[in-house]
Amino acid sequence: MLSCKKTALRLAMSIDEALPWHQAILLRLHLMICKTCAGLKEEFTALSEAAKYYASQEEGSGPPLTSVRLSPEMAEAIKKRIRSEGSDNSL
Repeated sequence: MLSCKKTALRLAMSIDEALPWHQAILLRLHLMICKTCAGLKEEFTALSEAAKYYASQEEGSGPPLTSVRLSPEMAEAIKKRIRSEGSDNSL
């Protein structure tokens, strides 16, 4: 069985590339029994969708953002980061 740490790493890797079948199976098994990691997968998926949406808007086209569900903690962390970068005059 995968640890939560290894699961988080594999989730991050799976955003950019397909995992080998045996790693994908272990990942799915872990996500079936661990609600914390299943929630993390939802957040990674939402962030990936948001990033794709933002990139498509930069190009001037793309579908509207459909459903992004972040945990309150993740949403607050993103807001703080945006505020801190917005107040940085070197940008």
